[in-house]
Amino acid sequence: MVSSKSGFPRFIPGRRLVPLILFSIIFGSASCSYSAGTNPWATLVNQVTLERIFHTDTPTLTPTFTPTLTSTPTLTPSITPAMLGTLISAPNSGISPTDVVKIAQLRRWGNGFILDAVYSPDGGILAVASSVGISLYKSSSLELIQFIDTNNPVNSIAFSPDGRTMVSGNDDSSVRLWRVSDGALLMTMEGHTDRVTSVAFSPDGQTVASGSADFTVRLWRLSDGKPINNIYARYKSLGVTFSTDGKMVASWGTEISISLWNVVDGNLIDRFFMADRVQSAVFSADGSTIASGLRGGKVQIFNVGDGKTIHMLNGLSGDMDSVAFSSDGQTLVTGSNEKSVYLWQLKNWSLQTVLHTDGYINSLSISPDGQNMAVAGLTLQVWKMSDYKSPPEKIDLGLKINQTAFSPDGKVIASGNYDGSIQFWQVNDGNLITTLKGHTGLINALAFSPDGQTLASSSDDGTLRLWRVRDGKLLKVLQSGKITSIAFSPDSKYIASGSRDGYVRLFRSSDGVLLTVFDKMQTEFHKNKSTVTSIAFSPDSLQIVAGYEDVSTNYYKFDGNFILLWKVSNREVIDSLSSYLNPVTCIAFSSNGKTIVFGNTHGQVTLWHKPDGTVRQTIIDTLEGISIVAFSPSGDLIVAGDQNGIYIWNADGTGKVSISPPGASNINSIAFSADGKYISSAGFDGIMRLWGIP
Repeated sequence: MVSSKSGFPRFIPGRRLVPLILFSIIFGSASCSYSAGTNPWATLVNQVTLERIFHTDTPTLTPTFTPTLTSTPTLTPSITPAMLGTLISAPNSGISPTDVVKIAQLRRWGNGFILDAVYSPDGGILAVASSVGISLYKSSSLELIQFIDTNNPVNSIAFSPDGRTMVSGNDDSSVRLWRVSDGALLMTMEGHTDRVTSVAFSPDGQTVASGSADFTVRLWRLSDGKPINNIYARYKSLGVTFSTDGKMVASWGTEISISLWNVVDGNLIDRFFMADRVQSAVFSADGSTIASGLRGGKVQIFNVGDGKTIHMLNGLSGDMDSVAFSSDGQTLVTGSNEKSVYLWQLKNWSLQTVLHTDGYINSLSISPDGQNMAVAGLTLQVWKMSDYKSPPEKIDLGLKINQTAFSPDGKVIASGNYDGSIQFWQVNDGNLITTLKGHTGLINALAFSPDGQTLASSSDDGTLRLWRVRDGKLLKVLQSGKITSIAFSPDSKYIASGSRDGYVRLFRSSDGVLLTVFDKMQTEFHKNKSTVTSIAFSPDSLQIVAGYEDVSTNYYKFDGNFILLWKVSNREVIDSLSSYLNPVTCIAFSSNGKTIVFGNTHGQVTLWHKPDGTVRQTIIDTLEGISIVAFSPSGDLIVAGDQNGIYIWNADGTGKVSISPPGASNINSIAFSADGKYISSAGFDGIMRLWGIP
């Protein structure tokens, strides 16, 4: 059996090489507090039996990570994140500019997403790579054998030909070799400078190939872990696979071609151009042909010798992110990003059947005996190849978190989950307090009222809901529509929502009555088709700022990217600022109300200094699509998240520090606790993490 996954690992459909779908979250006011007598958590904790939740009952193996040097100081936590149910000591003071370099990951919640799955050569083990590690299952019963905790997304895995070792390609840019029998880390191979997206073993088991988003393919000698060849491949986010004779490595990425490289000297043998961008590729068992899955519902099969197309499959649904040959060479299987698996009879290129999965497809693998097919996506689904009509067996990793918010007293974290649920967790021991159910889609924004009595949530189901914190009761459904951002005013009187229809709506928080609508039609930007991406109140509750993204179809006219500052009392536009070609993705007020910070899809974090309205400074322009930004409660730090991690600056834009890797990739939600002691983060890896000074 030969199989291949896409060179574009993704946790959810948003993780592509295009701007991510971005959401924002509003942070609790640092000035708000209340006495224990009126603390809603005291009532709730007394009513709910705490449930202790652990990552796994199997002993967890946590390898020692070797930090990778970058131009920005990168922190590698020296402690293992606490298991749920384990107490952590509260920091004595808040995070400050002088000790920000000491920040470490203290705890994590969630099990994340399945990124890859592959059978061992003898078919006895099914290995599953995820946002936080590698799980090994008995393929016959899908019983968990062991879990290797990497605390970092594992994008790709491959077994050695003898099945004794595995290699993993990781989000922290490393390639790691593991012993299958006990999960021990045998070797860490470093050299890539961006996430490793694909790995493969040579047929003789002596060499490993790795493809990375750093535009390179590397070949590693396993006897000593040294690089043999470092190939500049011209593409980002690569897939790699060896030819069956081990003499060539095929690679592909963000171009419409597949390259063949000589394993011995790393020279280019040939480059074959396809009908569209290559998403996946696999050699046939005899090595004479390659099947390539392409963007736009196409599969191109061509001869390796001369590059001539043997057959083209057209008209399929979605991008063909995975391809695999059956072990007998009679069947070609292709998986699309639109929840479909196609099985083709190669003798006449006829479509045998179409299987529908429960989500996007990251990879697929056929067992060596040809009896089973594992499809990795939202869940792991295992079909019997001889009986497609029967429902597949499933493995669901469980909790996947998208949003995070602190209660005003900092004792509780709320998580907004992919299944539409909202959960309250205790910070000190990580235990679950309660679960709120009502939404039917992914939670895309959360906000506590500053008085701690109410939680607001919005979801992909198109609703904005208010919940009473003390007992989790649903109070009201305020709005239907595509909501992107929500915020409470610091005085708790109002709640505002930003929507894809371009409007900012203001509700009275006490009863949910719609008070007014802020309409850009009264501004100089009235002709633009724009959506609201983010909103924030000023600390005095008198102003509200909104960021907009141009959603017109004219790709050469992006004058719909801008910021508007409104007066709450009369909807008067106080000031505006154009973001030109770069959609605004996130926005926040400083605690003194004099500065607005915002991020955009180009990776810029900008300070807009008030009251004189000048753009004071662009902090950085090398991040990748800023998704969230916030000031610390004290106002002396700025924190931002993008697809690579979390970054912290002093309030004047100096002293940039990265607190990832490991972990904390694809960030779309960040919150400071009101006392400034903790930062929580959540992102497209489905994991919520707690950061602080240990």
